[in-house]
Amino acid sequence: MKNKKISFISFLISHRFHIKKMPKRSAASSCLLDDLRNVDIQISDKPYVLLFAEWLNVGEVAVKLAPKHEEYVSTERENITYVTKFIVPFTPHMLPAIAVGKCKVSEWLRAVDEKNTLEEMWARISTKKDKTLQYVVEPRVHGASLWDIQLENVAQAVDVAIQVAQALTICEEKLFVHNDLHFHNIFFFELDALDELEYKFPPELSNFSFPTKIKITIFDYDESFIARNQEDFRAYKNKDWTQFMTEWKALAEQQLQEEIPVFSFDDNGPLGFIRRITQDID
Repeated sequence: MKNKKISFISFLISHRFHIKKMPKRSAASSCLLDDLRNVDIQISDKPYVLLFAEWLNVGEVAVKLAPKHEEYVSTERENITYVTKFIVPFTPHMLPAIAVGKCKVSEWLRAVDEKNTLEEMWARISTKKDKTLQYVVEPRVHGASLWDIQLENVAQAVDVAIQVAQALTICEEKLFVHNDLHFHNIFFFELDALDELEYKFPPELSNFSFPTKIKITIFDYDESFIARNQEDFRAYKNKDWTQFMTEWKALAEQQLQEEIPVFSFDDNGPLGFIRRITQDID
């Protein structure tokens, strides 16, 4: 048991930062479940999240496992693995996976048997005990959705837009379409003090830093997809940006009671927005 625990924690630490090597865990690899016995868990009331846990050396995580929504978890697993490998290294604004894999229902039940949550757990995943289910472990998202933000000034509105634009520019480069970028899938977190955001990508942002007290995270990839090539991607180019910016412009201008010229819409997408911002700074 001890060796399994050390092995699993080492896995989480190493693969959190070397995500291109993140393996899919098999049903036979049960140390993830064994480790549940050593941490506090909380059964979730969310439809696709089974539980939350304070994972050793990692922090709070959400475990997605939903027998009645296997297709959702399967799609989420495929897309979050792609995001973690190919997009997260270039942006801090996309939620990564910590681990993905499969396990039998009976393994999950044994993992929480001693925590007085067995009955509640079984009510959530009631199905055949020998059924193998897919799961996704990801950092727990804190904060609130953009619907709940209260903007103080235009600078904050532009700040949030820059963060979303930076993330979507990387997504476009990697032919990834979120495909469901409404405000409930973008959370913001208010910092206690100003932090400097610095980006290496796209190159247009590499010479600038952006002081901010708000950081955003984009998540929930169950509607997302990966285009096979540039031609396939062309039909969806700017789809995510158009959905976000249409709603964000309306919300920001309504709250601040003024027009924000830099939010004027064009067909150049997130990278075009970034270029307008950096030109204004120059």
